[in-house]
Amino acid sequence: PVSSEQALRNGQIDIAVFSGILEKRALKTGGVRSIFKDIDLYGPFTAGSYSMRGDFIQQNPEVARTFVSGVAQAQEWLHRTPKQQIIARMESIIEKRQRNENTVLIPYYTGTGVHEIGGVQKDQDFAPWVKALEQEHKLKPNQIDVSRIYSNEFN
Repeated sequence: PVSSEQALRNGQIDIAVFSGILEKRALKTGGVRSIFKDIDLYGPFTAGSYSMRGDFIQQNPEVARTFVSGVAQAQEWLHRTPKQQIIARMESIIEKRQRNENTVLIPYYTGTGVHEIGGVQKDQDFAPWVKALEQEHKLKPNQIDVSRIYSNEFN
């Protein structure tokens, strides 16, 4: 949660999980240190996924295709565009919306969490989480075929 940094600094918790902009801000402020990052444990992987129900995809395949294509195009723009230009664009969008939104975290933008071109997903992106569930005995070993829990059909 956004309040994790404050809780950590106030001594309400001993450890906090940060990612992206929240981690960058906490480290820049000082007084905290990173213990490890998921990428250190698992290597580069795609951490951001969108989900659609199977019946929605069957009933609206073109909507699904258009959505996935749009997200992939946005991801590619984010991958090839300099960080300062991305930040300026985010600030511009927020300013134009005139919703009294706070832009204080935008300079800490770190990226999308999407490793592969076009947002393509791989078994390795999900395997660590399935393995953790198996180790916690919430899943039986090999209960889930990782390749069946995602699709790149529209990528």
